[in-house]
Amino acid sequence: APALQERLSRNIILSHACGVGDLVPERSIRAVIAAQVANFAHGHSGVRPQIVRNLLTFLERGCVPDVPSRGSAGYLTHNAHIALVLIGEGRATVA
Repeated sequence: APALQERLSRNIILSHACGVGDLVPERSIRAVIAAQVANFAHGHSGVRPQIVRNLLTFLERGCVPDVPSRGSAGYLTHNAHIALVLIGEGRATVA
């Protein structure tokens, strides 16, 4: 059911957003977001086009999610902290 799919997606993001430590520098986070856009824009990842547009808006408007430097799931932790901001759960700095 769609409601269960939405709940599962949110729970996956929350479970991977387990980073600790100093925040990753802004320049690096912007590079991660740019890489996400390049990857998702191919249309084979199951990500809706609106997600790509929202990530582009982050880049255009200087929205930099707070992403801790260390996590147990490698790059997934970084992606999850970015996704937290997309779903209204995370923190970010806007220039």
